[in-house]
Formats: sequence, C-alpha cells, structure tokens
Amino acid sequence: MLDLASGKGVVTQSIFEDAITACSQHGKWRKAVDVMEKMHSKGVPVSEATMNAAIHGCCVGSSASNRYNGLSTAMSLFHDMKIKQFHCKLPVYASLLTKLSSAGLASEFDMVWSQLEASGFAVSDAMYGLRAEVLGLSSRIKEANAIVDALSNSSGLLALLTAGKLRGLLRCDDVNSAEKELRLVSINR
Repeated sequence: MLDLASGKGVVTQSIFEDAITACSQHGKWRKAVDVMEKMHSKGVPVSEATMNAAIHGCCVGSSASNRYNGLSTAMSLFHDMKIKQFHCKLPVYASLLTKLSSAGLASEFDMVWSQLEASGFAVSDAMYGLRAEVLGLSSRIKEANAIVDALSNSSGLLALLTAGKLRGLLRCDDVNSAEKELRLVSINR
C-alpha cells in the first residue's frame, strides 16, 4: 500500500498511519517501526494513534526469540510518547505490562505501572494480578500480598490465575477449572 502510494507521490500522514496499524495488527512490528522511521524522514508528523499502534505491535508481534528486541523498541517508543506528551491507550499499557512481566523486568514494569496509575484508567483485577506476580517474582512478597489482599473476595486469586494464563505459565484448562471452583466458592458465601 505504501509502495503504491509512493509511486504516485501521494503519501499522506493517513497512509503512513494505516500502514503502521496494519503491520502492527499482523505482528510485523519491525516493518511498522521501519514505516514510522520513513514517515519521520519524510517530515510527516507522527500522531499519538500511530505511536500506540507501533508500541502495541512491538509487544504482541515479537516472538520469544526476539521479544527483548521488540520490547526494547516498545520501551523506546513509550519514552518518546512521554516526551511528546502523547497518551497511551489502555490496551497498549496491558500489552506492554504483559511483555515486561514475561521478561521479568520488574523495574521497567514499575515505571510503566506508575504511568498507568497516573493516566487515570481503571485498572482491572487481571492487571493487578500481573503486578502481584511481578512483585512476587522480584522477591517483593509483602507488596504482592498487599495487592492480593486488597482485591475483593476471590478476585485476587482469579487475577493471579489470569496473569499466569496470560504469561503462558498455566494451561488454559487448569485455569478454567480453578476459576470455576473459585466462582462457586464466592457464590456459596
């Protein structure tokens, strides 16, 4: 699409943004970043939506073998967004936190988490579960326990189960049966 438009000399911000979004949605995070660099070199301004799409693409499109490279690029773009005073969307925070959690990068997770809290988004129990998991894995057990204790009823355990499922630590059928048991306990109280 971008090559076709370039040949006709009609490359607009919208065309670049559509190309970046399409690449990101199809797991082609490197291509999305290349298009964004081309956009920058042509003097076309990068929008908040474009940055969100590129970060999300870096997180969900990077495989286990290149996740640190994709994550490193996502974090660089995240810092650029803050400098430009752009705002991340909630799904971008979620994908970035999930990737940081799976990489075991607790300090980076904390930095992104503080930005999420400052953004004013409502944080789900599942995201709190992810936070509790990262704290626990980094030997900050008291902080992890405080999060789980603060969650209502059995939602803390459900959140940790969901975080484990997101990270691929637990099999879906194990999580699903544990979730059913926890929900039954909550209903019967």
